[in-house]
Amino acid sequence: MTIEELATDKTTVNYALKTERAYNNIRKMRNETLMRGFLCEKTLDKVKNPVTVSGVDYMDATNIHNLNSAWLLFEKINKNIIWIINKGLTTDKEINNIRKALNGKIKSIYEIQASENDMGQNSLTISDTINSISKIVTSDDCVVFMSFDTEEVNHNLSDVFSSTVQSL
Repeated sequence: MTIEELATDKTTVNYALKTERAYNNIRKMRNETLMRGFLCEKTLDKVKNPVTVSGVDYMDATNIHNLNSAWLLFEKINKNIIWIINKGLTTDKEINNIRKALNGKIKSIYEIQASENDMGQNSLTISDTINSISKIVTSDDCVVFMSFDTEEVNHNLSDVFSSTVQSL
């Protein structure tokens, strides 16, 4: 094709569409690669069976110990996510990176501070948080609880979460 034919060609190329398509292909390949890598860890097997109360799923994911596994779990959930998190050793920047990567899938984040020294206070905090959330959630939501802390703290928090959800 000559330059004259190219200049007078009536076909228009939508570069924005091509760019978006290329971005989506790259994102899809990245997701597939990451999922294959994370599935080796059997991430989803670590999540306890969700409990459904009034159409809302409550998931105890305290056995997930890194943010990459959390991201994989969130990618598999087909509802809006309300994330209750005991940050432990994670930083705000890491949490915000997951929030951006999921592109609006996380509806809200409730942060609790828990440690081995104040387990009595922790149960009150978790119970209050879950009771507050239960008043505002819809059937399009999934409440996910994660704790990136020591195994002992995670076990205790998991027990409190489970008992609070069962009492709803």
